[in-house]
Amino acid sequence: MKRLALIVALCVIASTFFGCARSVTMQNPQPANRTQVAAYTPEDIDRAVQAWMDDIMKFGPVATSPEPPLVGFCGIKNMGREHIEMQEFERAFKYFGIRTGKIRFTSATDLPDNFFEQHKFQKSVVADKATAVQIGKILGWKYSIYGELYSKVEPDARGNRIMYYEVYVYMLNIETGEEVWNSRDKFALNNLKGRVGW
Repeated sequence: MKRLALIVALCVIASTFFGCARSVTMQNPQPANRTQVAAYTPEDIDRAVQAWMDDIMKFGPVATSPEPPLVGFCGIKNMGREHIEMQEFERAFKYFGIRTGKIRFTSATDLPDNFFEQHKFQKSVVADKATAVQIGKILGWKYSIYGELYSKVEPDARGNRIMYYEVYVYMLNIETGEEVWNSRDKFALNNLKGRVGW
């Protein structure tokens, strides 16, 4: 009987020990096809920009250009209240754009402050249509890319607060100011509990 009790006790201890053990996974915690997220991360930005680059290569004037056009990245304005490292968009556009072999990239956000002073531009408003066209004409761009990121909170059917991020991007023809390509990326965030101010 004592022997049986000892075996049972050891089994209970072993199952408790193994049941509490945590396994480490190397899986990407940010799967590429997700639409509901806990935060807008650099991985999300990379995924969105790579998809945009693929789309630009298939649709619009870059796809039919005989040689790689010079495209200026004018930044993406954060129109929401959440803090997001917007420079990650610039990094991703440069990285994925250059690797297409079909676009040459420069960035307005890399220009020195004296450029903006000399031409009477405000660096904080680079990411708008008028400024993108003006800078592009000075620098000899064929196209410019700019955009906006919006965040808003809306209740779902159960009254849960859901935050949405939407990023809109546009590509302009510098000569005409015409919008020749656009796209968007939308996410719903699912963990607003405990967020101050929401």
